[in-house]
Amino acid sequence: MDDELKKKTQETAKQLFGKGIKMDPPYLTWKEFDRDLANDFSLFITGKLYSRTVLTLPERQMVACAMLAALRATDELKLHLNADLNVGCDPTVSGFDSPYMPQTKVLCGFFQNMDFFQ
Repeated sequence: MDDELKKKTQETAKQLFGKGIKMDPPYLTWKEFDRDLANDFSLFITGKLYSRTVLTLPERQMVACAMLAALRATDELKLHLNADLNVGCDPTVSGFDSPYMPQTKVLCGFFQNMDFFQ
């Protein structure tokens, strides 16, 4: 395993989930299924995807929260709303008040129901 990627993964995870709400991260569920796969998921999602600088962590979290809410992924949403605050998102525009929320709710809802129209 690349030591630099492992370090980046740990640093990013600490920024996102290092304080606030105490709940089991998805990693523990993945690990129960397959330890190696859990490590691969973690390195990719947190180490590669979340640590990219195309979006800031606050921007990335607002998008993640909007998508998770639109998908009704409530447990994951709780974790990410907390991460939203951990990375400095303004609580008055985080989560359900995010500027990304209307766009994602409409698109996710529409495309989840496409089979109905076919």
